[in-house]
Amino acid sequence: MLMGTILRKPMIIGGLLITLLISARWVLDVIDTAHGFLNSRDPESYFAAPPRPRAIAELGLISASVLICDTMIIYRLWIVWNRSFVVVLVPMLALLGLLASGIGSTYQLAVTCPGESRFTEKIKQWIVQECVFNLVTNLYATGFIAYRICVTSSGLSDAANIRVNTRNALSRSTAIVVESSVLLSVWIIIGIILFAIKSPFHWFALGTLGTISGISFMLINVRVALGWSQSDEPIVSASKIVFNADGTPSVPATVLTDIEVDNGTDLEAGKILVIDV
Repeated sequence: MLMGTILRKPMIIGGLLITLLISARWVLDVIDTAHGFLNSRDPESYFAAPPRPRAIAELGLISASVLICDTMIIYRLWIVWNRSFVVVLVPMLALLGLLASGIGSTYQLAVTCPGESRFTEKIKQWIVQECVFNLVTNLYATGFIAYRICVTSSGLSDAANIRVNTRNALSRSTAIVVESSVLLSVWIIIGIILFAIKSPFHWFALGTLGTISGISFMLINVRVALGWSQSDEPIVSASKIVFNADGTPSVPATVLTDIEVDNGTDLEAGKILVIDV
């Protein structure tokens, strides 16, 4: 029963996978730090070219974490846009590019000479491509989710003649910022800039990309939790968006207490759909 519920919830599966991957990456970081400072005579050289198995595993874990996070972002975008495959076509192509880049960077690291730096020119090219594909996905999702929420919130407010007060505006801004993964987009841009100016801090930006992806993913879950929290005031919830058959917003979700949520069936003429995102 519990297993069946989990398998029907992609966000739960994604959360578990990201937790495992980031935890494994954290364990490797602790091991590398201990060996670098305690057992190595030259910590700087050690961290520039760590032992091959751990370096390969570390890069693979980072790539997998980012890939899963982007997959969940695309899934969220797909839900918000009423399961439109046309909308998610561009990020899906970027996701395939991200997968290829992650495999390429990990393979290139595996075939480098022992003791050679993990940031050779060939590896850097793969990593830059990975960052670009990741950035495209996040910026695309940011723009489309923000647009969808703003248009829907405005439509619902007009339809129900709801006064848009400061609290409602703040809730809308919070929904946009948290759900659209702005944090990860900004972090990728910072990493690319540091890499372009050849700053040594680009190691830190790239090394923590998987962790930032996990934080971004959890902020999406926080966004969902905020949507479930109902107040006494008639403020539209952005987590349950109601659409007519033609895709236009209908009445506020807060007044539809007796309508069952439909997450999988196609719309028939004249019916409405409550999207529980």
